[in-house]
Amino acid sequence: MNRKLIENKPAGNVSIRIRGSLNVLNIIFLVGVLVLTGLPAIAQKSKKGKQDSVDTETGNTEKDRRLTEQYFTEGEKYFILEDYTKSLAFFQKALEMDQENAAIHYKIAEIYIKNNEFDNALIHAVQARDLDPQNKYYYLLLADVYTNKSDFSKASEVYEELVKKIPGTEEYLFQAAALYIYQQKYDDALDCYERIEEIFGINEQIIFQKQNILIKQGKLNEMIREGEKLIEAYPGEPEYVADLANKLIANERFEEATELLDEAVKEFPDNPVILFQLAEVYKSTGKTEESRKIISRIFESDDFDLQKKMEIVAGYFGKELNESEKQYVLDLSGKIIEYHPEEADGYALFGDLLQSFDSLHLAREMYLKSLAINPSNLQAWTNVLDYELRNNELDSVIEHAESAITLFPNQALLYYYEGTALMLKNDNRKATQLLEQGKRLSSSNLRLLSIFNGQLGDAYNALEEYEKSDEAYEAALDFDPESDHVLNNYSYFLSLRKEKLDLAMEMASKVVKRNPDNPTYLDTYAWVLFNMGKYEEAKINIEKAIEQDQDISGTILEHYGDILFKLGDVNQAVIQWEKAKKLNVDSDLIDKKIADRKLYE
Repeated sequence: MNRKLIENKPAGNVSIRIRGSLNVLNIIFLVGVLVLTGLPAIAQKSKKGKQDSVDTETGNTEKDRRLTEQYFTEGEKYFILEDYTKSLAFFQKALEMDQENAAIHYKIAEIYIKNNEFDNALIHAVQARDLDPQNKYYYLLLADVYTNKSDFSKASEVYEELVKKIPGTEEYLFQAAALYIYQQKYDDALDCYERIEEIFGINEQIIFQKQNILIKQGKLNEMIREGEKLIEAYPGEPEYVADLANKLIANERFEEATELLDEAVKEFPDNPVILFQLAEVYKSTGKTEESRKIISRIFESDDFDLQKKMEIVAGYFGKELNESEKQYVLDLSGKIIEYHPEEADGYALFGDLLQSFDSLHLAREMYLKSLAINPSNLQAWTNVLDYELRNNELDSVIEHAESAITLFPNQALLYYYEGTALMLKNDNRKATQLLEQGKRLSSSNLRLLSIFNGQLGDAYNALEEYEKSDEAYEAALDFDPESDHVLNNYSYFLSLRKEKLDLAMEMASKVVKRNPDNPTYLDTYAWVLFNMGKYEEAKINIEKAIEQDQDISGTILEHYGDILFKLGDVNQAVIQWEKAKKLNVDSDLIDKKIADRKLYE
C-alpha cells in the first residue's frame, strides 16, 4: 500500500461536477474517483502473482490491503457527509490494518481538529509528518494544530522546517513571520522578511511590516533606511515618500520629514499627498498659517481623496475652536461642496459642522441639499425634523416626516416627529394613529416607548379619551417615574377634569420641587391647588410663575385672575383677565368673565 499522500492538496486536482443533491451514490462515486486518482493516495500496490500475496514492507496480504482501502473509502465518504463520528471509526479501522500510513493519520488528525480535540490531533499530525516528511500538507496541518493549541513557537518551527526541507514553499515564511510577531520575537520576524525579500524582491507590504517592527524596537534609523529603499525601488510613486514622511512626523523627526518632502515637492509639485504631508509637518512645528494655505490648496484638487478631505474637516468636531479656526474649517467644508457639488456627504458634513456651531437654520439647508441628492441619510432627516419641530415649522415637519417614512418605514422616531406635529396642529386623531405605529416599532427601546406613551397621553386627552390617556401616562411613568414632562401634563389634565386630585397634587409638587423656577410647572401646581380649593397656596405659586415668566402666557394670567376672584379680589381678577385677552389667550369664557365680572368654569 502506498503510504504517501501525493503532493497536491487532497482533491485539489480532481474536478467533478455533480448535478442535484449530494446523495450517498454521489459520495461513493466521488470517493472512488479520489482513490483511483490517488487523492489521498491509498492506491493499491498491485502485486503480480497470487491474489493473497504478502507485502514485504508491511506484512499485509492483498486481502488486507483491499480491506484497508475499503475502510478508508468509507471514512472519506462520511467525512464528506460531515458525519465525523462514523468517519473516524472507519479511519481507525483502516489504521489498525496499516499503522504506518501517513494519509490515514492525516485524515484522523483532520477529524480531531474539526472536533476541537487538538491533543489527539497533534499525535496523528506528527505521525503523518514523520512518515512522509516530503509532503507539505502534513507540515501545514501540524502547524495548524500547534496554532490552535496556542503553541505558536512550535507552529513557527514547523513552518521553518517546511521551507527548509521542501523547495518551492518559501511563501510560508509569511506565516512564520506573523507568528514571530505575535510572540514578539521581532528579530526572528525580521529575519523571515529578509529571506522573503531575497526570494520575491522588494515589496511594499514587506517593507511596511519591517518598518512597523523597527518602530516597535525603537530602531528609527533602520526604519528610515527601509523607507528609503522602497522609494529608490519605485521612484515614480510619491505615496511611498508620503508614507515615510508620515512615519517621521509620527516619531517627531520633523527636520528629516521636511527635507524629504521639500525634495519630493520639486519632483511632484502638485501632488496632493505630498503637499498634505508637508502641511502636517508645518502644523506639527507650529507653522499654522503655512499649513492652512497648503490644506486650502489641496482641497481644490480633484486628485485629493474626497474621503480624506472629509476626515480633515471631521477632525475639528468636538474641539474648542476660536473664531479664526471656525472660519477656516467652514471654508474647507465650503470647498468640499464647491469642488464636489454632486456629493451628498459633503453637504451633510457641512450641515453637521454648522449645527455644531449653532448655525441651525443654515445646517438645515445643507441637510436638505444633501437629501435632494441622496435621500437615504436617516440622520440628516432627523436633524431636519428636529430643527423644524423646535421652531414650530409644523407643516414642514409633516411633509418631511412623510417623505422619510416612505424610505424608512420601520424607524419609530420619524413617527414621533410627524405625530407630534399633527398633535400640535390639533389633528389628534391622525396623531394618535402615527404615535401608536411608532410605539409598536419601539417595543425593543423602552426609553423611546416611554416617550411615545407620554405623547399619546396628551393626544388622547385632547380627544377626551381619558381612560386611554391615563393608561398611556401610567405606562410612560412605569419606565421613567421621574419624567417632569409626563408628571406635569398628567397632573394638569387631571386638575382640569377635577379627577384624582390627590394624585395630581403629588405629581405636580414633585415636579416643582425639582424645578422651582419653571413658570409652566409652577402654573400647573397652582392650578391643582386651585381645583383643590387651596386658593392662598395657589396664589403664592401663580405669582412665582409670573415672576419667572419673562414671556408670560395668557393662560397663566387667566389662571391668576381666576384665583384672585376666588379670593374675593374681583377688580384685580378682571384686570388679569383683560391682560390675558390682549395676549390672545385660548379661552372660550374670557370675554364672558370680563363682561360679567364673574368666574365661569
